[in-house]
Amino acid sequence: MRPTRRLRSSLTVLQVFCLCSMLCVGVSLPGAFSDDTDKDLKGFSEDMLRLEKARRAVERGKIYLQDKSYEDARREFTTALQLNVDYIEARFWLGLVERGAGNYKLSVEHFKAVYKKKPDYKGLCLEFVRSYLALGDCSQAESWLKRHKERNTDAAKELRKLEREIRKCFAQREK
Repeated sequence: MRPTRRLRSSLTVLQVFCLCSMLCVGVSLPGAFSDDTDKDLKGFSEDMLRLEKARRAVERGKIYLQDKSYEDARREFTTALQLNVDYIEARFWLGLVERGAGNYKLSVEHFKAVYKKKPDYKGLCLEFVRSYLALGDCSQAESWLKRHKERNTDAAKELRKLEREIRKCFAQREK
């Protein structure tokens, strides 16, 4: 069944409306972000400008990651780290990008770098668990889950789910 002319024109109007709405609230299409930091912070120090550019790159990277645009997200988080090598949040999010893209060993390396600088970074232990499970390293996953439990008493449902996945991992290894 083919859409009628009226339905097709309604879709076009709806698409145009959505695009205009996105532009009005500051959401851009992938690859269409512009960085107006220089203009926005005219007169501020170079250090302040660099830190703000890094922060904005992380925010753009989060949006790309949410859309599973791993290459674009990787580019933004890498840019943030080039601007501020000690930007722990950018390193953490880059670890999430790498795991999402299937680069599990690289995600673990990024998480290790975060752990080295800030061992109590929120959610870090659970991201180690997920990455090690993806690698099939049940023992490391279990170790990181224990470490998380020692530090946190929240997210019981998520913890039970990860414990089940670890048990499955060990069961598959025994076969």
